[in-house]
Amino acid sequence: MEAAKWVEKVRINPGNYADSKKFAVKEYTDEQYAAELARIHERFTPLVELCKSRGVALRIGTNHGSLSDRIMNRYGDSPLGMVESALEFARIARDLDCHNFVFSMKSSNPKVMIEAYRLLAARLAEEGADWNYPIHLGVTEAGDGEDGRIKSAIGIGSLLNDGVGDTIRVSLTEDSVHEIPVAKALAGMNRSGETGLGKIFQAFHSIRSATAAGSRPPSKCHPPSRRTARIFTSAARKSRASRFVRLSLIRSPTRFVRSAIFSRTSSMSVPASSRWTRATARASRH
Repeated sequence: MEAAKWVEKVRINPGNYADSKKFAVKEYTDEQYAAELARIHERFTPLVELCKSRGVALRIGTNHGSLSDRIMNRYGDSPLGMVESALEFARIARDLDCHNFVFSMKSSNPKVMIEAYRLLAARLAEEGADWNYPIHLGVTEAGDGEDGRIKSAIGIGSLLNDGVGDTIRVSLTEDSVHEIPVAKALAGMNRSGETGLGKIFQAFHSIRSATAAGSRPPSKCHPPSRRTARIFTSAARKSRASRFVRLSLIRSPTRFVRSAIFSRTSSMSVPASSRWTRATARASRH
């Protein structure tokens, strides 16, 4: 409440604003669940009214790591729970004729984050045209060095490629000044001339160029581990990239990531490996 008196935008976390997380297991009846929503409505109303009177924007920002016990018991620790938690607060704001808010669905796991945002976009479309609220993208605590930049590129880049997202925030466990070139590279990925998964690779090349030559602290991460490669593999399975790109990632992810991203000499967003060459040769014959 105090922050809303002084700033232009406040963020509330539906997981801990009026609820709590004590890891309690409880089965809610429909009546009990409705009573909890009424309690949240009463608790949330003063902040909404203050923001309306001052013209302060709200960010209804769900975090995968802080879903309330109420949501966890009904929806589980899932992207669906993240979306439903945010929509509950959005409905309260709309009941009070407040529409100056944005959504965010953050997680440190890019796969969970992507699924939650895609589900949110689908749910907003189902609710109708008057639910076309802005969406803020971000991967929480993505890490540092190459690992943090890869996670940000996959999480944010995949959604931008889908046409989802109005604003972005890159969160690295480094000095915040190093987040700026990464965010700029991702924001400009639609101007790269690439399509599909190639946009994300091209954005990562831009990130590496922008943060090279001593503009960031030395990376604590080793060049690409299988864990890092799996980040790309899971994204590739759901991407719009060609079948051959997906197969190259899934069959030999570490080799693909090394050649596609960590090669300083190539300006292409795909590797020149023999596997890739054979794949593209087969595609050209069809």
